[in-house]
Amino acid sequence: MFAISYDAVDVLRGFADKHGITYTLLSDEGSKVIRQLGLLNEHVYEHHAAYEVPKQDRHWGVPYPGAFLLDAQGRVIQKRFQQSYRERETGFGILEQGFGVDSSTHRPEADGQSEGVKVCAHLDSETYRFFQRLWLTVELIIDPGLHIYGRPIPEGYIPLSIAVAPLDGLVVGEPRWPAPHPYRVEGLDEALSVYEGNVAV
Repeated sequence: MFAISYDAVDVLRGFADKHGITYTLLSDEGSKVIRQLGLLNEHVYEHHAAYEVPKQDRHWGVPYPGAFLLDAQGRVIQKRFQQSYRERETGFGILEQGFGVDSSTHRPEADGQSEGVKVCAHLDSETYRFFQRLWLTVELIIDPGLHIYGRPIPEGYIPLSIAVAPLDGLVVGEPRWPAPHPYRVEGLDEALSVYEGNVAV
């Protein structure tokens, strides 16, 4: 793993010492490589204006924040970049969502149980930093012999849904649903989509 920024070597050295960073930090003064990769944020002053941050020329040359994910042969398999210079994914989020690695450090967690189904929700990090993007995972454990409806579903049925209570400043993205499987009830001429067993959204 390594990181690249437009900061000078001495600035990166001080940053690494202050925050205990042990992986390689590369200095791209003048943003030459950042430009070649198509990552130069040419809208940084517009972003500053939107956040009511005074324009500062030292910020010109900043890249869009994000990560390239490489396979064992060094080929780029995914690009995960944000439009705002302030937004960041957590390290756990990049590993879990990008590489499918399951982390054991989920915090905080919330559990609930109803007849036939248990629900556990957790974030991908135990800490939060301003403008950070967190992944919320909701896991359902459905008792054997039972199912929960998914989409598409005929009128009159209630499919599984997830709602996040509003909080000032919180922006909620769209859920990523696993694919339900088709299900037929003997004697009914309706195609149903259901979830059974363990489901993670």
